[in-house]
Amino acid sequence: MEVRRYTSLEELPDGYWALFREAEKESFFNSALWYRAFLATTRGPGDDLRLYGLEDKDQDQPQALLLASWSPQECGPYGSRLLSGCHNAYTLQFSPVVAADSRNRKRVIYELIGALSHDRPRWDVVSFRMLDRDSDIFAHLLAAFRDFGMVTEPYFQFGNWYEEIGGRSFDVYLAERSSSVRRTMAKKARRFARIPDAGYEFFVGDGDPERAMAAFKKIYATSWKEPESHPGFIDRLMRDCSERGILRLGNLYLADEPVATWLIIVSHGTAIGYKTAYDPNISQNLSVGAVLTYNIMKYLIDEEKVSRIDFGIGDETYKTQWVSNRRERWGILAYNRYTPRGTLLGSMAQGRALARRFLRLNPSNGHGERQLRWVIRFGPQFSRRLGCDRPKAHPQWHLDEMYVSIGGRWMYLWRAIDQNSEVLDVLVQGHRPFPSSPTVAVRIPHGGESAAIRYESG
Repeated sequence: MEVRRYTSLEELPDGYWALFREAEKESFFNSALWYRAFLATTRGPGDDLRLYGLEDKDQDQPQALLLASWSPQECGPYGSRLLSGCHNAYTLQFSPVVAADSRNRKRVIYELIGALSHDRPRWDVVSFRMLDRDSDIFAHLLAAFRDFGMVTEPYFQFGNWYEEIGGRSFDVYLAERSSSVRRTMAKKARRFARIPDAGYEFFVGDGDPERAMAAFKKIYATSWKEPESHPGFIDRLMRDCSERGILRLGNLYLADEPVATWLIIVSHGTAIGYKTAYDPNISQNLSVGAVLTYNIMKYLIDEEKVSRIDFGIGDETYKTQWVSNRRERWGILAYNRYTPRGTLLGSMAQGRALARRFLRLNPSNGHGERQLRWVIRFGPQFSRRLGCDRPKAHPQWHLDEMYVSIGGRWMYLWRAIDQNSEVLDVLVQGHRPFPSSPTVAVRIPHGGESAAIRYESG
């Protein structure tokens, strides 16, 4: 097998589109539709797209595709060179796109990570996020990074709640909810239906998409949600999904004004609750969010007959009322020990891992005291050696001041911070070492030269 590199989706041979179609059956976020919308609307100026395609030379058939990118606007810590998967806050799940009939997924992942590890110049850090913690691909990624000399740091991102419907009707599904949910939700739905000028619309592909999408945008703009970082992406995603017939938009109306919305994507039997919002100015007694959820769940189960309902990102309490199962999405940071910055960051990651192990130890067994003595004895040496590899600080520094209580005594805590927001040094004293004026220029050594420091009290 051979890994080939491409710089755009248009360069991919025809076989990759069949790979996308098969992968979409497992996850909508591995579909060609998703990546077309994502790459067309979220990339910044100068972003360098890296597509690593694993191909079987004998059969001329793609086995896997890893979509990644490098952005000049997005550096890692200490100015490190960062390669990221093609994901951001809009992504609910990410993974390499692997052929369903792949006989050796471990080798597939090994070949892909080997290809990016041999890029020149080398990557200091590789970041993959929104990974399924329980999948074999997650374990294979960790193993492959380590095989190629990288320090790995897996971390939790968010919980994902979902329900396997398994052919149940809505009545059977609702009967399995708690008694309070059964009574309360049905009562709220009936009460809302009796309100004059109250209405409910559910766009399923055969109505007016413009009216449904306009209602969604209006509610989202007036809700508590933060403005979209890439508004063009949501618009493109809705239109592309509408053309494919997989867009579902549920909207509640009062006096012909939209008050609650839910954007849903139905792909291969899975309904993904992607975006939801409601008008915060509407009385909470109406429970428009709960009413909308009740109606949409009934439609998805009885009419669409979906096999799974996915509630997306987060562990909000209301989700536990509607669905029963939870899984986790994790990220992986891999630090390259063959670059100075990667070595520094990898050492810091290992230090964090040791600190977590140290804190989990029971001090009464003696191991905690022994490790503490090691930290006291060898810590300064590690600090000095790591400092040698630290990138040069920006010549413009800032000092900020805090007044904190330490052991019952009030002290001045000072931090030296450069323009890149890196903490360069910390000073704790019982008196103010600088004048009391809000801003004062001072001079300190900096790499053999002088550097201006701006003192800011606050």
